[in-house]
Amino acid sequence: KFAPYMKPGTIVGVMPARSGGDILFASKLGAKAADMIFVGFETLPWACRFSEWGRKATILGTKGTILAAVTPQSAKAKALGTLQGLLGVFPFIIESPNNLGISLRNPGMVVHPGVMYGRWSPEAWDGRPKAEKPLFYQG
Repeated sequence: KFAPYMKPGTIVGVMPARSGGDILFASKLGAKAADMIFVGFETLPWACRFSEWGRKATILGTKGTILAAVTPQSAKAKALGTLQGLLGVFPFIIESPNNLGISLRNPGMVVHPGVMYGRWSPEAWDGRPKAEKPLFYQG
């Protein structure tokens, strides 16, 4: 829906873009994707937790570094320089050679299943419905 409003050379940063974010971006924009600059980040630049579901989050800290891949590669200096300027000194953006690396290094696929199991395993949950929507990391 936003494609008609995008101008050639628009930098689109996606956080996180793991698991094929670049492929989804290209499929949604079609031929217009060739005129855009896609920057896929491996994760969010901040450690955040919801404090009020869907309305409010608390930023617990800023990560020291964050991995990003740029498509097309020829636009990496412009894209990474622009986004680093927006983020500030930290997190420092480290270039990933390609978006496949962003997907394969996905920290969420390692961390999140363990969190979910710890939350919903037979040892931790009695199987009854919760009164409120549970927050992902909080008890």
